Amino acid sequence: MEKAIVAGSNGLVGSTVVTRLLSYGIEVLSLGRKKSENRIGSGGYLEIDMNNIGTLVGELEKINWEPKKSCVFYNFSWEGNSTLTNGTLEQQMKNVLHSVEAVKVAKQLGCSKFVNCGTLEETYCEENLSNPNSNYQLTQKNYVIAKLASRDFSKYTAYSLGIDYIHTRLSAPFSVGFTRPSYIENNLRLIIDHKPAVSPTNNNVFDLVNVIEIADAFLKIGCLGKNLSDYYIGSNSPGRLEEYFEFMRQSIEFKKTFLFDKLNMETARIFDTSLLQKHTGYVPTASFINYARNL
Repeated sequence: MEKAIVAGSNGLVGSTVVTRLLSYGIEVLSLGRKKSENRIGSGGYLEIDMNNIGTLVGELEKINWEPKKSCVFYNFSWEGNSTLTNGTLEQQMKNVLHSVEAVKVAKQLGCSKFVNCGTLEETYCEENLSNPNSNYQLTQKNYVIAKLASRDFSKYTAYSLGIDYIHTRLSAPFSVGFTRPSYIENNLRLIIDHKPAVSPTNNNVFDLVNVIEIADAFLKIGCLGKNLSDYYIGSNSPGRLEEYFEFMRQSIEFKKTFLFDKLNMETARIFDTSLLQKHTGYVPTASFINYARNL
């Protein structure tokens, strides 16, 4: 991979991936719907709304930016209402059309791979569909339906056009220092400040992964990922939110080690990173547990 195009480059994961790619000397063109200064390094930034992603070929001609055959198109772009996961089904489904159009553009540009960013909620939804008695909670139904549609329509579009398609699924990325205004990071900051956290109502298993680890995984996927693969990017140490909060609380207040409940085989299968490790050699090293212990 000599060049990369990153759509959704202003988000937590997208921006961290851009920085990671640049650190390896990869020329990156960042795409986003907001005004932004040029990225450090080569490539720069192009302001473009995903509603207009079909015009990207012409826009690149204007700035004389030419992808090479080894160019990888990363798609982290997703838009909700006030957050990525809310909004009506119609609002969410617009993202599906944008993803499919982005695949077509990647093919037009001669990119070798299209890497799409999905969510673990897709897996929970599929588990519920195959087993109606499943205990997995679905709290973002419009979002997950659109994510599933984005995955499948993008994959079949890529197949019909003859461009490699790779899907990825994430659970819960966390920023260095827990700086984002999300439910999880807000509560972790409260615990660090010795304040009471808001008890979680969601009993699903999550996998809190350092966003820098996630960016490293996407770098390896761009270089070594195989066509039609579906990679789960994780830490190998998932748990329930109440367990994460209790681990942080004991680490901060008592300097003790809190043991997460052992996952049953069915749940552990959902968080399996073996295919990613087999194809790319990716092994996470900075899990939430290690990160919290070093605070």
